Formats: sequence, C-alpha cells, structure tokens
Amino acid sequence: MGAVTVRARQAGVGHASEAPLAAAFAQAPLAMSINALPDGVFVDANDAFLRLFEVTKDELSGRSGVELGLFDDALQRQLRERLAGEGRVLDLECTRTTCRGKPVRVALTITMIDIDGVPHALSMMRDLTYRRPLEGETRREKFLVDVGATLASTLDYQETVANIVRLAVGPVGDLCALGLIDQAGILRNQAIHCGDPDKARLVEALRAIPVDANPAHVVGALVESRRPMLLSEVTPEIIDAVTTNPEHRRVLRGIGAQSAMGAPLVAHGEVLGALFIVSCRPERRYAAEDLPLLEALALRAALAVANARLHQQLLRAVRARDDVLGAVAHDLRNPLAAIVIHASRLRAAVPAGGAENSAEAIRRAAMRVSRLAEDLLDVARVDAGRLCIEPSPLRPDAVVADCVEAQRPIAEAASLELIVDIGQDLPEIVADRDRVQQVLENLVGNAIKFTPAGGSVTVGAAQREREVTFWVSDSGPGIPPEDLPRVFDRYWQASPKSKVGAGLGLAIAKDIVAAHGGRIWVESTLGQGSAFAFTVPARR
Repeated sequence: MGAVTVRARQAGVGHASEAPLAAAFAQAPLAMSINALPDGVFVDANDAFLRLFEVTKDELSGRSGVELGLFDDALQRQLRERLAGEGRVLDLECTRTTCRGKPVRVALTITMIDIDGVPHALSMMRDLTYRRPLEGETRREKFLVDVGATLASTLDYQETVANIVRLAVGPVGDLCALGLIDQAGILRNQAIHCGDPDKARLVEALRAIPVDANPAHVVGALVESRRPMLLSEVTPEIIDAVTTNPEHRRVLRGIGAQSAMGAPLVAHGEVLGALFIVSCRPERRYAAEDLPLLEALALRAALAVANARLHQQLLRAVRARDDVLGAVAHDLRNPLAAIVIHASRLRAAVPAGGAENSAEAIRRAAMRVSRLAEDLLDVARVDAGRLCIEPSPLRPDAVVADCVEAQRPIAEAASLELIVDIGQDLPEIVADRDRVQQVLENLVGNAIKFTPAGGSVTVGAAQREREVTFWVSDSGPGIPPEDLPRVFDRYWQASPKSKVGAGLGLAIAKDIVAAHGGRIWVESTLGQGSAFAFTVPARR
C-alpha cells in the first residue's frame, strides 16, 4: 500500500509541501488512518495506528475497518448519516477490538477530506484504555470527599441518617436502606430513599416492614459476619428467600431490584447496623470491584452515626444538668433570701461590736452563695442560648457610680482605696443595666480580692470611637504571662489553692459582653497589677 498524497487546495502551496505532510502523518503521536468512502477501505495508516490496533500494513491493504473488526456497522451508519447531513466532523468515545482480540477505549474524531476530488475519512484516535480506571478512581474519591463533608456538616441525628441514604442514591444506586441497632439491641429501619418518585408508596410500605435480624436471614447474617454482601443478580428466588410475608414480597418485586449489595456499619469496634444499596436498572449490575466503594461509604456513615449518637447523649446530659441546676437554684433562693433578711435585721438590732460583725459576715456569705447559684444558672443559660439581655439607654457614669457605691464598703473593709476615673461627656450606651453591672462588679470584686491591703483599685469609663470602654485596674501582684490566655476560661482560677470562687465569673462576663456586641480583654504585668477592660457600643 503506497503512501497517500493529500494535495493542498490553497493557492500558492505546491508539491514541495507534500513530503513534509506525509512525514508528519506517519510520525504523528495520535493513531491516524485514511479510508476511502463510502466502502471504508484503508488507504493508509500511521505507525501509532498500527501499534494501537496490533496490525500490519499488509493486513490493512485492500480491506475495510469493518472486515478487520476494527469498526462496526453502527459506526459506519453514523458516518453515512453525518455525510448525508453535510457534517464534516464526528466525535465520540467508543471501545474497539484490536486484530489480536484486545479491547481498547478510544476518543475518535473523523474528519471528511477530499483527495483528488474523492471523499475520504481521516480518523484520529486517542487511547483512553488506561485513562478510564483513573477517571473512575477520581470520581469515587470526589464522591467520598463530598460524602465526608456533608456528613461532617451536622451532628443532628435525624439529619445525619437522612443524608446517608440520600447521598448514596444516584452515584451508587437507585435505592438505599439504612438499618440501625437501637438501645434495646433491635435492628430497625431508620431511613430508606429511592430516586424514583413513582415508587414513593412502595418505599413507605417497605419502611413499615420490620427487619428480620435472624442470623439465618440475609440482613442478620450481614450484621453477624461483619462482612459485605453482594447479590449481582436479584432473582425471584432470592426475593422469595429474603422476604418474610406476601406483603414484603409484593413490595420488593414492585421496586424492581436488579442487583444489590450491603455492608455492616462498624465504628470503634461496635456494629451499629447495616447499609444496603439496590440497583433497579438492568445495565447497572454490581460486581466485586464495587464493594470497596460501598465499604468506604459504610465506614463514613458509621462514624457519622456514632458521632450523632454521642451528640444526642451530650444534649441529654446537658438538659439533665440544667434541670438539676434550675431546681437547686430555685430551692436555694428562698432560704438564702431569709438568711440575708434576718442577718440584716440582726445587724441593725444588736449594739455595735462582735455580734454586728458576725451578722454582717452571715449576710455576705449568704449573698456569695446566692451569686454562685446565679453563676451556675447563667452557664446553663449561655449553653442553651437563653442568656437574657434586655437593652435600654444607659449613662455610663451612672453604671460606674452604682458599682462603686456597692463595692466601696468591701474595699474599705479590705483597706483599699477605690478610685473613680470617668471621661467627660460620655455618650449613652444601649445595654442591659443589670448585666453590665454584673460584669463591672465581677471585675471590681476580683480586683479587691487579689489586691493586698494598702493598694488601690480604679474603675473608669471613656469613649473610644463608637464604643464606650469600661475598665478596672488594680495595684495587685499581676497575672503570670502564661496564665493570661486562660483567664476567661470556665473554672479557671488564678490560685487553685485559694478557692475564692467557682471560676465562672470571668467566663460569664465574656459571654455577657459578647451578647452586647462588645469585647473583653486583660493586660497585666507581674508586680505591677492588672487591668481588665470591656466595650459596649455607644447609642447612635
């Protein structure tokens, strides 16, 4: 078979270009062939074509692609239709068989060309045989990444269960069923999803049918063995074997299962349930190579279910704690109020001296217990998102004055000087008076506790752009640098040995300030004291 000369029709291109064109055709990296039309007899093929289809030029000579089995009638028909429609290019992906019987996947482009006025087909083929598995792996990896991201986006138990079956339908199968073992150890249907809306009634009926967890049954055997199961073809005999009653049999037959596979859900060594995927399409039949994807999906589903269950347990524990704290705080309020009232009356009734001091000590102790109870309740309110803020216009100087008036007797008893530093013409703030007062008194109270006798505590406020900054500074020992990041953590105490509180005041103060749209921070130098500050937006 001689070389083909493709004559250029453009003006000014002569025979000098024919040899380079022929060389370029022969050495092109893409598999290329030229076939006469309409019979498709090979005129020429380059070296890449001969290698791809494992054929020699002698074997091609005088024969068509159909005769050699390299092309089929369907492709020839497409080519004729394209010619009849005056199309010039045909693009498609197809699988061909080499002359030695080896299948190859190619991206095929056929272009119509004229050679000396006779129509020919120039075919160019790119070998995709080794690309397809890689593409499949890439799709599977992307699917699993998307599944992991969706399942990690929520800890809600019902939402997690619904996401598992929803995500599997489409990329993996046409129906997905999830069964989970409950606290009583019973395997129950938790969720079923089908991509065909016309089968909604059948799915509802299937959801109502109890799961047979007997080890002799397919579901029970799957959970018992902890190994995946494959049913490449779901036959009527298999449906009869796995159903427990006529209704169950009717529903499964109506769904039209063609192939199925299942995998146990195992997390942290515990079997949580089972995941089943069903194909309702004859062209999608599962094989052993599909099981790794199912197992990867089942692993992610199991971990998501385990995390959602732990979250449920945590929420129940938090609710139980809140109930206990609420009951304790409620029960403490009345006796504590009685103690405070009677201690105040006793202090006013007795002559000055030791009895008066004892009565005052009782009153202060009762107030401290009351404050601790309120702190515990505030923690519960913050966790539940129920921290109550009732904002109203306030004058910053009035807030500071009220705080100083309440704390001055305590500072004087501790031999400390309480200093007020208020800026001029401060704008009003919009805040909850009691809550801001709570933050400020907490900061002043802490400063008094940790400042040695003879020192000073300063309470101030000043405008900073559109905010008012409140601060409390002291001349105490300061806070070590390594402790500063933990100051606002719950239950943290500057000196664990001192046992001066529950370690909740600053954490609650941080939450209150955040609820007002402000921020709180601390600056401290060892041996020189500490300064706590927080902001509240100014009224506009």
